[in-house]
Amino acid sequence: MKRLFPFIWLVLILFASLTPSDKIPNFHLFLYSDKVAHFCLYAGFSFLLIPALTFDNKKNRSYILALIISVFTGILMEYCQSLWAIGRSAELFDFIANCIGTIAGIACYHLFNRNKIFGGKIKI
Repeated sequence: MKRLFPFIWLVLILFASLTPSDKIPNFHLFLYSDKVAHFCLYAGFSFLLIPALTFDNKKNRSYILALIISVFTGILMEYCQSLWAIGRSAELFDFIANCIGTIAGIACYHLFNRNKIFGGKIKI
């Protein structure tokens, strides 16, 4: 089950990233709200990836893999937006928000586990 959650989150990222702009409701609540959305999507993705990638309690490896997969996904989504998504474009600041979100998700997972929140382990 813990391997299903990051896959579902990835589908959400794909949908949000590749939907044509005229099909997306305009939710610009404040300046840079789209960057906050990028941050949250990738923070959640990396957070969910770590337990799915942890084998034999080797968390350091899973942190690195989560970082690589999330950053690669961010690059790929920005590239695909420039090719396929009508009315969408690749933006450097979107990619930066993706990367910062990825790092924040990994840091949150690490802090939760280190401080024994959720009983010392996050059960996903």
